[in-house]
Amino acid sequence: MEEAATAAVALNLKGRLALRV
Repeated sequence: MEEAATAAVALNLKGRLALRV
């Protein structure tokens, strides 16, 4: 479960960076 949570957080961070750019 921890791995899935970490992956979700990474995707959220990538999405935010993509939106910023």
